[in-house]
Amino acid sequence: MSPVVGGGGKRSRSYSLASTYTTGAYALTRAGLRFVDVNTGYAVGSGGVARKPTNGGVTWSPLNPSVGLSDLQEVHFFTAKEGVCIAHDGKIRRTANGGTSWSLLTSGTTANLNDMHIVDPYKGYIVGGSGTILKTTHGGQSRPAQH
Repeated sequence: MSPVVGGGGKRSRSYSLASTYTTGAYALTRAGLRFVDVNTGYAVGSGGVARKPTNGGVTWSPLNPSVGLSDLQEVHFFTAKEGVCIAHDGKIRRTANGGTSWSLLTSGTTANLNDMHIVDPYKGYIVGGSGTILKTTHGGQSRPAQH
C-alpha cells in the first residue's frame, strides 16, 4: 500500500502494486511526502499545509499550524518523531515530536529551497534557487555550510 499525493491536492492510496486507487481531496499541491513505516507518514505543500496519517494514509490529520505559511517543498523523517522540512523562503524547520511543534533553523539564505537528500540524522544536503547548496553534518542544529 503506497499513498501518493498529486496535482490539484489529490491524495491517492494504492493497493496491490498500484492496480487500485482510492482518492480524496486535500489541499496539498507541490507536495513532499515521506512515510516512516506502513502507517505513519508526513506530507507538506503550498501555503504551509502539513498533514499526517497514522493509519497508512486512510485519513490525514493537519499538523500544528506553527509550521507557517511558507510553501513547503520537501519533508524527511529520521524516525516517527524526528524530521525536517524545507520551504521556498529559505526556511528549514525541525520537529522532535512528530510534527506537533516545529522549530525554525537558521539556513543563512532566503533562496527558495527545493529539494534535500538526508544521509542520516546528522548529515544532509539541501539545494535551492540561485545555485544554493547547503550541507549539514550536525543535524541542522546550527547554520548549515553554504557551497
